[in-house]
Amino acid sequence: MKRLARSVIDILIGNISIKFLGFLFTPLLVRALTKSQYGQFVGILVVLELIQVLSNVGLFQSMKKHTAATADSERKSVFIAGLALAVAYSAVAVIVVYGLTTYSPFNLFTGTTIAYAAIAVIVFRNPLEVVRGYLYGLKQERAAEILRLFRKGIYTVLGLGAAYTGLGLVGIFTGYAVSFFFAAVVGLGLGYRAGWITTAALPNRPQLDRVARYGAVSILGYISAFLLYRVDILLIQYFIGDSATAGYQAATFSSELIWIVPGAIQGALLQDVAAKWSNDDIDSVSETLHTSIKYGVGAIILFGGGLFALTDDFLLVYFGSEYTESTFALRILLIGTAVYGMNRLYIPVLQAVGKLRQQQATNVAALGLNVVANLILIPRFGVIGAVVGTTVSYVSIIIGSILILRQTPIEGPGTKLWIRLGALTVGFVTLYVVPVSVIPLSPVQSLLVFPPIGGLVFFVLAHSLGLLDGQSVLASFIDQVSTQLNRMSR
Repeated sequence: MKRLARSVIDILIGNISIKFLGFLFTPLLVRALTKSQYGQFVGILVVLELIQVLSNVGLFQSMKKHTAATADSERKSVFIAGLALAVAYSAVAVIVVYGLTTYSPFNLFTGTTIAYAAIAVIVFRNPLEVVRGYLYGLKQERAAEILRLFRKGIYTVLGLGAAYTGLGLVGIFTGYAVSFFFAAVVGLGLGYRAGWITTAALPNRPQLDRVARYGAVSILGYISAFLLYRVDILLIQYFIGDSATAGYQAATFSSELIWIVPGAIQGALLQDVAAKWSNDDIDSVSETLHTSIKYGVGAIILFGGGLFALTDDFLLVYFGSEYTESTFALRILLIGTAVYGMNRLYIPVLQAVGKLRQQQATNVAALGLNVVANLILIPRFGVIGAVVGTTVSYVSIIIGSILILRQTPIEGPGTKLWIRLGALTVGFVTLYVVPVSVIPLSPVQSLLVFPPIGGLVFFVLAHSLGLLDGQSVLASFIDQVSTQLNRMSR
């Protein structure tokens, strides 16, 4: 459990750092672009991210799983297998994207330069994700997160520089592509120095098949999971326009902030559970899931409740007065993202214990529900229709995940834990969310004063309900900080 805690903390530090850069990037970007331009930027970015998911063919997750479950003596050949597949997948994706952009009536991007930037992203992102997945499998999550932070930092500087020097969307996406180039060079350089790239570890056919098969089987689930919280953006842009897309993205971006802790736990769970499952340590897997639910859902209650109380103030200060019309949409969407945040704690466990296909089927079904609901609701109710459709689909997917878990020997969280988490939710809403919503302070004052008070209220409630042991958390935190300092001093 200590190993898992250290992995979670490493990934959480990376997530917080990425979010911090996002906090710097997004409000500056929306002030450099018009609302319509920002909506156009969001639409292009969604298409580009979808192409990245397709061209990666699940390599990142496959590298995490198979590196963790492979003996030390064979791991280098797993890395070479992933790298070979990354090159092959990138080559195919580049040909397809170039063909669609040049010789077909489909206009994937608004200009040729952005299309070339997309091709560059495909070429450099795949090997970068192989390196990061391999590091995750080695339980060196800290190094993997540093690579991600390095890329994000380059993009932040170049993207904002382009926006404020008048280069527009072309400059922003060129900076996006350049950031992947530098991160890939650093990642591959790390692999070369570590001795992972060597002709002595050429992959055999079974290894290539194993890595490719898991990624290929999982890709449908990843695509459906990605589209599950991105297809609504594309449909809003199609039915309503760029300005509405920008407003909806403001709500989406804000609501997804509550995934920071569940995302860190999800990032550490797959390789941890895969190793335990391969050793038939079912009790440890059940204990890991129980602990992950307790702390992951607790964090969702804290951040989700805090943001729900301050939605109007947050949107005004962070995005500007043009975006405060998204307040109601954000509050509804927070319910859905809270539910999906819980599902993120189940996903890696289901994948590690061999329920990948069932979990993917759940994703596809939820995506189908989402698309149908959005096609019906968006033309009639606009952004609110998209929020309702997405929230319903999020609820359906967590129900499916719980039902799939019951088909395994893994014991899910008991009724006692859910009752305590429910009591924590009611108590936090009563003692913090409701009072904050009616106390008159300026937006800036509210964002400075209320969050620390909310953290204190949450900590007292969680401790009194037996969900949080202050002394053990502090001791664990000190232990992890000491470990990090020892690493840095080496």
